[in-house]
Amino acid sequence: MASNKKKSKNPPSNPKPRENTVASKFAKMRLEVLSDALFSDGYEVAGIADNDISHDEFGFPVIRGKRIKGLIVEEVANLLFALSLHAVDLSEAAKSLCGESGALAGKLDQRSFRVPLADRAALIEARYSFDEIIEQYTTIRRQTAISAVLGTPKNGSLRAARTLKRGLVLETQIELTGMSKEELCLLHYAVAATRRGGANRTRGAGKIRLTLDGQTPDLTPLKGDRK
Repeated sequence: MASNKKKSKNPPSNPKPRENTVASKFAKMRLEVLSDALFSDGYEVAGIADNDISHDEFGFPVIRGKRIKGLIVEEVANLLFALSLHAVDLSEAAKSLCGESGALAGKLDQRSFRVPLADRAALIEARYSFDEIIEQYTTIRRQTAISAVLGTPKNGSLRAARTLKRGLVLETQIELTGMSKEELCLLHYAVAATRRGGANRTRGAGKIRLTLDGQTPDLTPLKGDRK
């Protein structure tokens, strides 16, 4: 006898959409100023500073991403040299991460460092003025040149520069999507090795601490391309 089962009128449930196999991954990078640092933009404010810093419309300091990326790229180059002494070649990973001058930009897309959002919101809600905000995070340093003959200040040599105050913490987000284990390792170690930035950093100024969220990939022993 034939079955008279009725077909269900309810449409079949829609299958769950497939998750993207290459999910975007972001990490927070922090910059802590350990000694007064000058990240000058090269312009002056008449009567206040001959070298001023970058800032937004509210007066919060900003460090352009390309400034910090340059420091990180420099440390990556130092790492490559140290690794080469142990017959390890990660030059292709470094090229992919940092890019090449006049060619590919590289996977490291460094964004500008800014004051944390919670701190910004608190001062804006408290109706701090532009001058009050910029003075909260910066200070004016003055210096002059001394005559080797007379031992007195040279005429017209007085300069004023706006520097970031010690203790200031800025942060940004960087994208790690598509980075290999070797590229992530180079990035983490280069970030940890970056300890000075801004003007006169080779003379001991601008001590900073860079940190990157996440665990450094385990490459012990480091498995690069042996020469």
